[in-house]
Amino acid sequence: MSDEWYLKITRVSDGYLLEYPNDAYSRVDNPDVSPLIQSVVADDEDELKGGESLLWRVIDHFELAGDRYDKERLRITREPGDKYVADTVIRDWSHDQREDISA
Repeated sequence: MSDEWYLKITRVSDGYLLEYPNDAYSRVDNPDVSPLIQSVVADDEDELKGGESLLWRVIDHFELAGDRYDKERLRITREPGDKYVADTVIRDWSHDQREDISA
């Protein structure tokens, strides 16, 4: 791996464009090998999923993930917002005015 660690992230219409040094470039004498690697991270179905994928790529690129035996490690989680209210209606049956059918 080279000593040059960087990751350029550009927002594009279909996700994120990542650009970073190609470690293989310095080890080969081949004009077809690019000094940079470019890849797009996207998820057309779910924008948050694309964001999660981007964050995992950043963590992997800089080798920050750790493993299950480490004292601490990074994690990416998805959870509802603090003020999110689901679209479903939950009915409170305790105040239901039912007919008395015992009569």
